[in-house]
Amino acid sequence: MAVVLASFLIGMSVNSDHVVFATHVGKTTSTAPLAWRMVIPLISVVACLFGSLSGLKAGRLLTQGSDGVLGSAVLVCLGIWTIAESLHTVFISGDSPFEAGFSETMFIALSRALANLCIGFGVGFMKLSVTATVASVFVCSVMTVLIPVSLRRHFIPIKWSRPLGLFSGVLLVAFGLFL
Repeated sequence: MAVVLASFLIGMSVNSDHVVFATHVGKTTSTAPLAWRMVIPLISVVACLFGSLSGLKAGRLLTQGSDGVLGSAVLVCLGIWTIAESLHTVFISGDSPFEAGFSETMFIALSRALANLCIGFGVGFMKLSVTATVASVFVCSVMTVLIPVSLRRHFIPIKWSRPLGLFSGVLLVAFGLFL
């Protein structure tokens, strides 16, 4: 049960910054057809699943202790990256909303896919629950698509992006160090 809970929290933490990030996006994302908006969650889930299965397969080739160390290192590195990205947003680029077109949406999909691929590798190497991690990635990603932008802006103010991004990174580092 603890492994499933840890996997679920890891999947949520890697995508929690995306929930807040999506509130910055203007009218293009909220008015685009649902099929087009589902591209980001679909790419995220496929990348996480591919990374998890690859991590499980590659973990079989490693010695008993080294696979867990490698998985922990992946989570710690991704957590540090998330913290740095959050601090960059706070001190450099600010919290102003912007309009996302096709190229911006594809860039967001690529960044989400890379983050979820790394989480998949880490979870696979650590032999945590792949199903729970992929399910939490799916739920968090789809929430950002299905919940209207106006509700997200109401319940998750833009000013919360700072602590939520930092919390997400700290949670990933903590899981990497203590699992």
